[in-house]
Amino acid sequence: MPWSFLEQLIEFASSYSNELITAKTEYQSIAGQAYEDDRSYGAQMALFHEWFVFDRILPETELTMLEKMLEDQQENWDHRQREIYGAFRENIFGLFLVKKITATEVTVVNLFDDEKYIVSETDGPLIFNKGDLFQGRLIAFDGIKYFTRNFCIHPKGACKYIESEIKSLLKEQRPDRDKWKALCREFDYLKSDVTKNQNKLEKIREKILKTTNPEKQIKLEVERQEFETYGRELKQRMDALQARQRRFTIDTFKIAFRTAQCRLAHRLNYMKLKWERSRQIDLRDIYQN
Repeated sequence: MPWSFLEQLIEFASSYSNELITAKTEYQSIAGQAYEDDRSYGAQMALFHEWFVFDRILPETELTMLEKMLEDQQENWDHRQREIYGAFRENIFGLFLVKKITATEVTVVNLFDDEKYIVSETDGPLIFNKGDLFQGRLIAFDGIKYFTRNFCIHPKGACKYIESEIKSLLKEQRPDRDKWKALCREFDYLKSDVTKNQNKLEKIREKILKTTNPEKQIKLEVERQEFETYGRELKQRMDALQARQRRFTIDTFKIAFRTAQCRLAHRLNYMKLKWERSRQIDLRDIYQN
């Protein structure tokens, strides 16, 4: 099971004490400060440490703390640790809606991208009810998806407000998603041109091998050189486009989108915390802009 490895990872991250102190200030500016007498204090601290390890981009870098540790600890971690923590890098953060619960699995939809996940969870009936909306994180362990088991489950009455906030966020991100789709279409067109050019080039090479007519050979050699030149141009364009895609992935999906999603989740987390402390206040007076 992944949880002992997750606990070890949090311990490793806590050794970066200077970063941890700075990160806690950043986190509390949005998610509020949890106190030891808060009912969800343990969960709040766990969610903070997860954000610190998996989501926060280290200043003047493009790396999360997990990615930095994967670089720093190459010689200290054994093969199994590097394998597991490398898989953790592909974690899925989200605000999830529970669709189905069985004795061994929970089916959820991530409202940030409308993707459905079937998650291994034997305590699902104890933790969730169908229709619950919660902040959580999925990690892969030996090819199976698990929750980290650190949740912020929001009250049912807040679901419509949360869904509207997610909808607003996705609307803001739509132009960037459209840019990404355009880049992908451009890549597909280029890839198709490369395939067509390669096929034509192979046919010309076959003709050159079969042709005994010197004049025809010269003509075919000229064509071959033209297609090879065009092929090199296509490769340069594809390399440049792939570099743009990598840059876009880092700047937009990894940093901008994930940061915005975390900020929304943390703000909602703080609303849940305030609701826990002030049960006499109407829920709608807390879950609002």
